[in-house]
Amino acid sequence: MTLSLNSLEDYLQVLGFPFRERQAVKKIAIGGLLSLLTFVIPIIPMLILSGYAARIMKRILQDGDPYLPEWDNWNELLSDGLRVWGASMLISLPVLIPMWASLFFMFLSWFVLPALASSNIIASDTATTLVISLSIFGLLGFGLALLISPLVALAQSAAIGHVVAHDSFQAMFRVREWWEILRAGLGVFVMEWAVVLVLSVLGSIAISASWILCFLYPVLLALYPFLIVLYSYTFIALAYREARRRLLARAAHME
Repeated sequence: MTLSLNSLEDYLQVLGFPFRERQAVKKIAIGGLLSLLTFVIPIIPMLILSGYAARIMKRILQDGDPYLPEWDNWNELLSDGLRVWGASMLISLPVLIPMWASLFFMFLSWFVLPALASSNIIASDTATTLVISLSIFGLLGFGLALLISPLVALAQSAAIGHVVAHDSFQAMFRVREWWEILRAGLGVFVMEWAVVLVLSVLGSIAISASWILCFLYPVLLALYPFLIVLYSYTFIALAYREARRRLLARAAHME
């Protein structure tokens, strides 16, 4: 075990590991092609990408270092990806529900109610009042989602790490276990979340600016989702491993 996310050098090593691997170009290209397929085929390519990242997590959680595995045993990639993706979606519900509600309220207030008012189905004064009320509810839902999203992201990291560590979807429901790991390594989980957030923002900016060099746009569009998934799960595994180590050390010290 060489990486622990306790120094800047560790973070730089993680950021560079995909490009130092043997046959890195081939493996990254396959990941990029799967990323592009998500625009054509829903869900399945993303499940495979998640399963590939979960394979990296398993190596890390067994005290190995990050690496790019071979693209093989696709059924296993799909099943592992389904397990991790399902856990991620379930943990994200406290953010997704108010976000979905916000979008629903905004849709009603911006499109449905004005159409009903113009058709004289409801009075214009009533429609205006409803538009204002629903817009406020929509903004409140959006604000709530933004407010709790960092907390949910931290819980999500610990829960996903627990699912992969135990190779079981049910491990996500053993909240007390992964909560203790989250508490033991809260600082490293926060750093992991912050780094991935910065990478996501920088990637979005790069894609938005790539219209200047149009030939780069499809390349960035393919690489961005794959690398974000890759880095997200890699940092989660490293943070989980470090937190678990701290928890075990603390328990041994108390004995």
